[in-house]
Amino acid sequence: MRDPRYRTIFQSDYSWLEEDDKGDAYLEIAQEDEDGKKFYVYRFDLEQLERLKVGGKVLYVLKSIADSYRKGKLPYPVETYREWYLRDLKSVASSADTTVRDLLDDLCSDDPRERSRAYEDIGGHYGFDNFDSYPLVMGYKEFEHYWSNEAGEPEPEEEE
Repeated sequence: MRDPRYRTIFQSDYSWLEEDDKGDAYLEIAQEDEDGKKFYVYRFDLEQLERLKVGGKVLYVLKSIADSYRKGKLPYPVETYREWYLRDLKSVASSADTTVRDLLDDLCSDDPRERSRAYEDIGGHYGFDNFDSYPLVMGYKEFEHYWSNEAGEPEPEEEE
């Protein structure tokens, strides 16, 4: 059984979207290596962006940064808190066959399913290691068990 603090929102062959009791969403992405002998499972927060109007410009910043800006608690100008992947969303959109507007709308969405779509597109373009530098690495059997609904339970004994 998976960690009871998390509720599964969506699961596929390669992605698992969960939400904790505070409403924070987490995405796990599984990727197989070229030999098919190892699986990498990347896990990261689906942080929500917010459109913030500052001095006649619209900025896209993390919701937590926007909250701190409104409270006057940022030590640096809000423009300096730009997420790395926003620098070239045009190439992400092109490789994912979507638009920059759709990516931004998904990143700002309250719905974690929509945010996960944008994060999958960004990770598919730049690599998921940019969101999780230390993924879980496991063999096929271990991965198969982990990705099943029995994850967290002891692995079944091998029959002789």
